Amino acid sequence: MTKTVRYIFVLVALLLTFVGAQDSYLSDQASNPETTDGVARLLHYLPEDMPIQVFIPETLEGKHETVRRALEAWQEAVPELIQFEFLDNLSQNALLVTWQELEVGKIGSYQYTYSVLPDGQYRFRATDIFLDSSLDDDTLYRYALVQVGHALGLLGRSSFEGDAMSQSPSGTISERDKATLRALYAVPSGTPLF
Repeated sequence: MTKTVRYIFVLVALLLTFVGAQDSYLSDQASNPETTDGVARLLHYLPEDMPIQVFIPETLEGKHETVRRALEAWQEAVPELIQFEFLDNLSQNALLVTWQELEVGKIGSYQYTYSVLPDGQYRFRATDIFLDSSLDDDTLYRYALVQVGHALGLLGRSSFEGDAMSQSPSGTISERDKATLRALYAVPSGTPLF
């Protein structure tokens, strides 16, 4: 894919950010330039990487199902893009949900990796979601939605109240959340964001 075509994709995606009720916050979703060759990039799963394999250890009563509901909510919100396969055992490429005590003020975290394909696209893969097991179910669900959003490529947060990905997560995947994920997946993974 030529640089010109990539720039056109980016322009179209950025236009989607500013158009109508289906507005998005795509411009806030780029990778940290320090982790992607000095350039902020839009990263996401490739269609051939679906379904995303997920392993959630059943180590804490009830917490497993709360996180599974968050994964299923994203799948139901954008079924044309996202599918999950829940595993009974951990496999090498599965997204692993891990329970741990996090530093003060942190409720969840995630990790990802990527590789650059011969055609220049970036193959994105979330490796881990970390959640604080001491959270009540409502708070766990809201922050699990955030971490799943990050694991899908929404690497930033929304500045709009009422979004699942906002600084104060709503616990509901909004139309703006869906529009942002659709805009992200409309451009090639690894597209630079200027």
